[in-house]
Amino acid sequence: MYKITIFKTLDRYFLSKWIFFFILSFICFYGLVLLGDLLNNLVRNKYSFKEIVMLIGFNAPFMWGKILPICCCMASLFGLQSLTTHSELTAYMASGYTRKRLSLYCFVWE
Repeated sequence: MYKITIFKTLDRYFLSKWIFFFILSFICFYGLVLLGDLLNNLVRNKYSFKEIVMLIGFNAPFMWGKILPICCCMASLFGLQSLTTHSELTAYMASGYTRKRLSLYCFVWE
């Protein structure tokens, strides 16, 4: 019974790291895409600001579909790298975690 609460705590810890890196990578990638789209529309097409905002709003679901898988992969990579850097991955394995269970959290979102 005691191991179940440890696993829940470890699960929450890893998922909090994963969510942090997911949000960070989403903001960075979406910001880059918006900046590129904004500059492209301003320079090439000379749209007004209102038209550019509408165009970005209509293209947002398409952009999210392209960006979300990349952000999931980046969050998994950065999360595992952070655990490895601080030797927390070794502690996970010593506490009874398997690689299969750890990879479940990495690939369930992809």
